[in-house]
This record gives sequence, C-alpha cells and structure tokens, in this order.
Amino acid sequence: MQGHMTEAASIGCDALEPDNIDIYAQEELADLGITSEMQYAYNTWLAEAAHEMNQKIYLKNDLDQIADGGEEVPEGERGLAYIFDGLINESCFTYTECEKASPFRDQGKPIFVREYNVADCTAFRRKQIEYKTGYKSIQQIANELHLNVSASRYENGGNPDTGGRDANAYAPLCTFGTW
Repeated sequence: MQGHMTEAASIGCDALEPDNIDIYAQEELADLGITSEMQYAYNTWLAEAAHEMNQKIYLKNDLDQIADGGEEVPEGERGLAYIFDGLINESCFTYTECEKASPFRDQGKPIFVREYNVADCTAFRRKQIEYKTGYKSIQQIANELHLNVSASRYENGGNPDTGGRDANAYAPLCTFGTW
C-alpha cells in the first residue's frame, strides 16, 4: 500500500481514498479473522503515512470507528474522524446511518455521500427516512449534516439487470449539499 500511496503523490494526487477499509465488519470476509482493533491500527497507519507524504486521506465507510467512544474504536483511542481529513460514504441514506458522520461535520471536514439506483432526483431529495427520533427528508438530513450528495441511476460496479452500467462510469443524476 505504501507503494500505491507514493505513486499517487508522485503523479500529483493531493488526496487518497483507500477502499474496503472496514473488512472487520464485512460478514462475507469473517474468515480472514480481521478484528476491529486490527482494522483500526491499519486505518491509523494509512492516515499517518498519507500525512507524512503531505497527502490528504479520506475515510471510506467504516462508520463504527469514526467517533470517540464508538462501538468499534479501541478503548482510549480517538475516533477516525480526528485522524482522517474527510469521509466518503456509500449509501448512508439507504442504510439510515448518515448521522454517524457527524464527528466529521463537527470538525468542519468534508463528507461525500454516494447513493445508487436513484430514478428521480426530486423524489429522492424529498423522500422521508428515519432520522434521530422521527422522520426527515433526505434533503433536510443532508443540510443538517453538511453532506455533499451525488446520486446515480445505476448500481455500484454495474449489474446485468441494469445493462451492466457502473454508476461510477457515468455523471451523477443529481448532486446537492454544501459543495
């Protein structure tokens, strides 16, 4: 990974986004034996290595290690929101977990959210979902949490049912937030 980070810096990238850095939480990868403590140590190393190269680094998903005292943060350690420069999350509205990003908001760090399979942007923004003790529209939650949202009509990675289109190969259907 160090080699990839060095190469990114050498070609002029100013930020990094390592993917799949919540392996401990993925049931299909449980056989690997990665614990939350091991994942936290690796994620912390990634951030430190990036910062040593004067690179920004964004946390991708891993919402349970964001906050101080978070359920998967090792005792006595800071949440990853205090170590990483921002957050990239996929589908936090779908899984009603956007509120977990608030430690990044509280520090004024950027939060980027990608949602998939959105057919209509207006309907998506107005959709009411469970939030805190009630329901709010996706637009209201995005405003409150200072989220930068992009929505795609396609699936992440493509799917034969949608003609094999990968959401990340096409411009978003809509974007909104604090961009």
